[in-house]
Amino acid sequence: MSGKRQHDMNKESPASEAAAALAAGRDVEALRLAESAVAARSTDALAWRVIAYAYANQGSQHLAIESAMNAVTYAPSEPISYYTYAWVLSNACKYRIAHDAVDQALRLDPSFVDALRLRAAIRHRLVDNERHAPEVADGNEG
Repeated sequence: MSGKRQHDMNKESPASEAAAALAAGRDVEALRLAESAVAARSTDALAWRVIAYAYANQGSQHLAIESAMNAVTYAPSEPISYYTYAWVLSNACKYRIAHDAVDQALRLDPSFVDALRLRAAIRHRLVDNERHAPEVADGNEG
């Protein structure tokens, strides 16, 4: 195998580089790399997932949700896309929609441990919210 072909095979994709930067806590770099990946290939679901997490980490919930929706659009058969969508929705306190999304991830992969954990956390928040809803409605917060 020629040296150039070997080098090309070892070269990470921009989306993979973005995911590595995100995992290392370098959100700004991850966002830049992922946006570059999306500019080159708008259907790159991994890049959209990285963008979603980076925006969520920066507190830009609307942009995070929009980006996660793109990941689902471009990779509807990948459980991780629905998991990402559920995670950003949960992060934005949109628990009912998040529950539906994480359920879809689990329909695609019933053994997806992180999705099982996220679903449990979302259900806990939903129960908590329902328990406190009458107090809030009555003006007796706290």
